[in-house]
Amino acid sequence: MPLPGGTLLEHLGRVRRLLIGRDRPVVFPDRFTGHERIPADDGLRAFLEITAADELDVLAHNEELAERYCPALYRLLAEAGDLLSAPARDACARQLGPHTALPDH
Repeated sequence: MPLPGGTLLEHLGRVRRLLIGRDRPVVFPDRFTGHERIPADDGLRAFLEITAADELDVLAHNEELAERYCPALYRLLAEAGDLLSAPARDACARQLGPHTALPDH
């Protein structure tokens, strides 16, 4: 499904790259100006909350996308850990969990 920034999978990849290595600051590039910005933790949490809500809504209304992207989205949002609120983590587990299983580490 084409989106302004590419496909849903490309979007998930960009978000995943933002979350990996939380010991480093998360840098958001502005796609219009090219300027980079490092959000405060509350801004990052807000971004993840709205991203999770948006993606859950899309996948709730498109079974084909859900089958294809739920495993990747579940792994991504599970890695976000406490950057997501408990209600958001619960919603992700309820909606995405049945479509996938996290690999053992």
